[in-house]
Amino acid sequence: MPSILPGNNTFVIPTGGVTPPTPTPPPFSTKKACQTIICINNAFNESNLAGTGYVSADPNYPLINAFSPYYVSRFSTTRSSDMTLQYTTSNEDFTHVAVLCANAKGCNLKMIVTAVTSSGTIVKSVDAVADGKPMIVMLSDDFKVVKVNSVSVTFEFTAKPYIIALNAGLGWLTGTGFSVGGFGPIKRLAENNRFIAQNGYNNLPGYVYEKGRQTKGTIRSIRYDAVFEQNWQKLQDLSINGIPFFFVWNLKRLDQCIYGTMPHAELADPVHTSNMLHDMNITIEGWA
Repeated sequence: MPSILPGNNTFVIPTGGVTPPTPTPPPFSTKKACQTIICINNAFNESNLAGTGYVSADPNYPLINAFSPYYVSRFSTTRSSDMTLQYTTSNEDFTHVAVLCANAKGCNLKMIVTAVTSSGTIVKSVDAVADGKPMIVMLSDDFKVVKVNSVSVTFEFTAKPYIIALNAGLGWLTGTGFSVGGFGPIKRLAENNRFIAQNGYNNLPGYVYEKGRQTKGTIRSIRYDAVFEQNWQKLQDLSINGIPFFFVWNLKRLDQCIYGTMPHAELADPVHTSNMLHDMNITIEGWA
């Protein structure tokens, strides 16, 4: 530390100079686990995965179905034991791999994600993919962006799998999470009528029509910059066109991943809170 000579304001700099203190990471650090991830980008598609020799797509359930915006679409394979999807790139930013399988429990589906980087290989495995439930695998344990040269996804199964959706690539890490008081946990949506009146009598049984799952909340204090503007535009496009995407409200709760659409009626403008910060409302309806 510099010292002051008695009687004047002269600073004495020690040999070797002054080492400045390590700055505190900003509150928007991508290392934060409480932040959300919005998977609005997908590096995978049927063209860059179809050449892999271990896909063997079923012609009745082609690979393109895994990237379809329709919930009823399914991708499957003619293979009887395992299947590998291989994606080759060069120093590309990745955060995750996400999947939704219609019959994961029935086919005992397991998933192994292998990412090759310039410094080594990352391997993440899921011993039991949840049945009819979106699942996301983060490549980095501290939720940072990883630069990859290849990513492969191996599915192991004992019966024919039916995969609804597959997503991988660079997710929108918001830097912050849902605010306290502005969070709605995942709930069941349904249309129901307990009784139907006929001829003055309530003698017909009612009905309950399941309409998926929903989560909503407000993401506070998102840094307003070029990244925000780019991702906000993509989110608008997906909402307007009714295209589903994977979403996790808190990276500490990867088990609460949801795959669905953001209703266009819920697409509110971000609220400007300071020169560099915005609040953004999110509503997702679909599978969870």
